[in-house]
Amino acid sequence: MLRKELLELLKTGRLLIVTGSMVSFGILGPAAARYLPQLMEG
Repeated sequence: MLRKELLELLKTGRLLIVTGSMVSFGILGPAAARYLPQLMEG
């Protein structure tokens, strides 16, 4: 069942979208945590 789902993700191009969103959230999370106090001070 997992193989079928992975093949479907590859064929439709959703795998690229899901991977890209996970990577962007992975990068933006720590960056936001670091710079949020500075942004809140103004």
